Amino acid sequence: MFTFHRLLGAVTIALLLPGFAAAQDRDTQEVQKYTLTDAGLAKYSQATKKLAALPGGDCDDDDSQSIDDAAAKLNASPGAKTAIQSAGLTPREYVLFSFSLLHSGLAA
Repeated sequence: MFTFHRLLGAVTIALLLPGFAAAQDRDTQEVQKYTLTDAGLAKYSQATKKLAALPGGDCDDDDSQSIDDAAAKLNASPGAKTAIQSAGLTPREYVLFSFSLLHSGLAA
């Protein structure tokens, strides 16, 4: 099963630790520029529920170091990819929304 808490932990580390590579800097800038919307939240919530309902643990070992890494792992899991897409998001959009939501929460 997809472990959202591990993803959040990885995001927290990536956003808070200084000295990350250029890819991390690009990710941080992209997250900061992303605009959270009610429509996006509805899709994100639906995708999260569908991911939580998936059997197995194909996304359980998420130690992603970037948005691209996390999206690639979701894309590599047919069940996760289908669950996210059926909610109207791409895996990359799902990860970006997740990171932006966490970043906004930390800022608040």
